[in-house]
Amino acid sequence: MRGVCSVEDVDKAVCFGPGLRYALMGPNLIYHLGGGPFGIKGIIKHIGPSVDLWLADMADWKKLPADWPEMAQEGVMKETENRVEKQGRTPEDIARWRDEGLLMLLNFLDKI
Repeated sequence: MRGVCSVEDVDKAVCFGPGLRYALMGPNLIYHLGGGPFGIKGIIKHIGPSVDLWLADMADWKKLPADWPEMAQEGVMKETENRVEKQGRTPEDIARWRDEGLLMLLNFLDKI
């Protein structure tokens, strides 16, 4: 909404940032590992002051802006055009690629 990043930028940031880790463990264990020998207490102590600054600068939506559905749809359509063909570009192909990836993750995690 502020022109800082596109819909695709946000999706990539989550997917290739915390999303990779979230497929393997939850946020608390991720923070615990990030704190090194000091654990979760160490990472929170280290990043705590920065988090206050990030939160103060974030948008504080109480409801979706009226033009958000159109902006989101346009952004997602651009994002699908930029996808690697083997990952799918249509909703059906993207869903199939996602489901295959989820099955591989579940298999890796010994859940199937």
